[in-house]
Amino acid sequence: MTIGSTILVFSIYENIISLLFGLITLYLAVFFIQKFIINCKLIEIVESKNIALSIFFGALMYSFLSLTMLSILPSVNYLQSKIYTVPILEFSFYFYAFLVFIFGFIFCFSLTSVFLFLGTKVIFLSTKNIDEINEIKENQNISIAIILAFTVISLTTFIRPSIANLLKSIVGYIG
Repeated sequence: MTIGSTILVFSIYENIISLLFGLITLYLAVFFIQKFIINCKLIEIVESKNIALSIFFGALMYSFLSLTMLSILPSVNYLQSKIYTVPILEFSFYFYAFLVFIFGFIFCFSLTSVFLFLGTKVIFLSTKNIDEINEIKENQNISIAIILAFTVISLTTFIRPSIANLLKSIVGYIG
């Protein structure tokens, strides 16, 4: 197997992981957001055509996917380093990379869940006189939904490098 074909196999591995666990993350994130943050089912949002809640829900989904996606990086980095040090990537390398990914996925999803739950609670506490969830559930106030959405996205952008570095350091100790 040449380096080119090894890189192709490695890329296929990365795409399969990204697609499969992207879909799993979507499913888990929808469940978490419905249950612990907005206390409303996605089908209700769609049926009621609630623009405000849709904007906020979408921002939360973006944050989940953006932060959980970091779990792929250590697995991919491990395989990339092996491509240039070992002539042929054996099944055991992919298996180990997958285990590293699973650990990272569980870690990132858990950390993201806690972060978004606490982050939204801090946002809600900082605006004591506004019941944000009620405002957006009633589809009365799109402006608060936009503020909440961009605040969640900003928090995600702010903490993303820290989570990536934490994950790299933890995985570095495993490998």
